[in-house]
Amino acid sequence: MVADAKAVESGRVARKEFVATERSFRGSWSGYERDKFFYNPDGHWPAFFDAGYVEGLDFDDDGRAAVPVDIDGDGDLDLALLSLQGLHLMENQSEKRHFARVRLTATRTQALAIGAKLKLRTGDITQQEYVRVTDGFLSQVPSDLHFGLAAATRIDSIAVEWPSGKTEEWKDLPADCLVHLTEGSPEAATPALPKWPEASRPKQAPAFSYESTASRLEGGSGPIAAKGTPAVVNFWGPDCGPCKQELPRLEALYVKYGSEAQFIGVSVEQKDLEAVKGVVKGFGLTYPQFIATDSLMLSFFGADGGAAIPATFVFDASGRMRRAFMRTVDSGELGALLESFRNEGVFAADLELRGQECLLQQRYPEAISWFEKANAAQSGTTMRYLSIGLAWLGIGDAEKAADAFEKSVNLDRSNAQAQVNLGTSWFKLGRPQDAVECFEAALAVRGEDPDTLVNLGNANASLKRFPQALAAFDRAVAADPKCIPAMTGKAKVQVLRGEVAEARKTLESALEADPSAAEARGLLQNLPK
Repeated sequence: MVADAKAVESGRVARKEFVATERSFRGSWSGYERDKFFYNPDGHWPAFFDAGYVEGLDFDDDGRAAVPVDIDGDGDLDLALLSLQGLHLMENQSEKRHFARVRLTATRTQALAIGAKLKLRTGDITQQEYVRVTDGFLSQVPSDLHFGLAAATRIDSIAVEWPSGKTEEWKDLPADCLVHLTEGSPEAATPALPKWPEASRPKQAPAFSYESTASRLEGGSGPIAAKGTPAVVNFWGPDCGPCKQELPRLEALYVKYGSEAQFIGVSVEQKDLEAVKGVVKGFGLTYPQFIATDSLMLSFFGADGGAAIPATFVFDASGRMRRAFMRTVDSGELGALLESFRNEGVFAADLELRGQECLLQQRYPEAISWFEKANAAQSGTTMRYLSIGLAWLGIGDAEKAADAFEKSVNLDRSNAQAQVNLGTSWFKLGRPQDAVECFEAALAVRGEDPDTLVNLGNANASLKRFPQALAAFDRAVAADPKCIPAMTGKAKVQVLRGEVAEARKTLESALEADPSAAEARGLLQNLPK
């Protein structure tokens, strides 16, 4: 259903249209208009760099619409991209910061308050936005306004100039929630954002690797390919007419480029192996042939593992897929692609992307290997060392994780995430004083973050600095009244100080905030009478 924004703005009834969901058009009306993503780093002058490729946003699509929208209700803006080829939903996985989400309801004009101007002030920073329902080409955007607040935990003021001409101001409002303001009402509703249930999140796709093991046609099994040399992986079947046109070309290319690229055939026919062997013998194919497994098909083609054949995937020496041909391959285009690999340098960004993929898939040793290769190609960055540290934590080596996090912090002491992880590592290694310094440095950057304050409280408690520990736990509860770890941490310190009655009250408050808090309930039951 399409809302007619012009009709909404003019107060007329919006027309409704049903749009066909099938998107069968595979061409381009005006040449492939690939999506662009411009990065503006901090500096003394404005500078924008096209970073779409590095950030994984440079799809081989004919782009049309881009809408920033909080898809999952976690307080940051995700990205919806629509092209002629389909829809991409990109989740924002950057470090969490404070935010404001503002919804306006007008009472003297149309309720959506389209055209209302809003100024939001935190400290000496004022941001301005206006309400609209369209922005960009054929794009409807949320009427709620989003503001990034960095480390600010409160909103000093919001001033609204309504479409009716009236101006109103609200002061001292909370951050990290939906602030609902109604024209003519001095009160602000501040509910939490509705979040998607964790069970509704997309399941992680099977880990892709062209090093997956499959059965060889001549017997035995092994990885279909290995990193270090470009690879051409061709899926075919003995009953596929186009495949039989393509196989002689691939054999000729193997003879020409076999010394500098791997060629691999994968038969999707898993049962009639005699038919497969007949085709291989008939065309004189000399490059390795494998029989596809269900897991291999799922890894390459996703969904139910079904594939239109022939299909050919081309990887460079680093293991990054460079082209996927869902059709017969022309000898000229494949040969030119393989020749282009000869003079390519090694790019740290490519290697780091592979490392990040492995990190997300919890393939920690492989992730570390890729990050170290990236460091060899280009000096390490604060984010790369942070990723290396996270991988070592995943393996369980706190000492090597601390070394990586320390390098990250030394490159950028304002990297709060690196400071927190370094502090966590120091704490595991029995260095609570160093942990305290890291947590305090992180709080100076990210503000009153409850999780970091709990870590600070625990580190101070281990040093028997009980007043400092209690102060940290109280700050965490002030930032998040339902911070159960802060309440249980505070109760433990109170017990150590002999303040049993106070600990009982703290644990009762925790259970009042969350009746399912098992640790708080257990501590309460074991308190001395």
